[in-house]
Formats: sequence, structure tokens, C-alpha cells
Amino acid sequence: SEPAATKVYYGTSTVDVNSTSTAFVSNSSLVTDHSIAITGLSTSTPYVLVLESKDASGNVSLSNSLGVTTGN
Repeated sequence: SEPAATKVYYGTSTVDVNSTSTAFVSNSSLVTDHSIAITGLSTSTPYVLVLESKDASGNVSLSNSLGVTTGN
């Protein structure tokens, strides 16, 4: 596994990673074990997430959209 920085884009509908208005959280540290917290989400609400990894050479990998719902 190659070290990479992490970014998680999120929203309550579709997520456009190219839009400057899309909310995201990120960690620019190059690591192989990723953990990131998203705070301020509403309870019992469906969200869409897209995960991004970027290595030291600038290569970017994006996940497919992931649907999650927050707890109570």
C-alpha cells in the first residue's frame, strides 16, 4: 500500500468533487492507514460520500459514491 492523503466529500444529495461548494474534510498527511472524522452532520439523515486518495506524485483515486445514514 502506498502512502496517500485523504479527502472525503459529502452531501445530502449527489456529490460533485469538482464543485467548490461541495463540503469536504481532509488530511494532507501521507499515510497508509486512513481515519477521518466528519463532524456537524444531522441525525437520522442520509448522506452521500466520495473518498479521494492522493499520493506524493499527485495521482488521485476516487471511490464510487457511498450512501450512509447517520444514527439518532
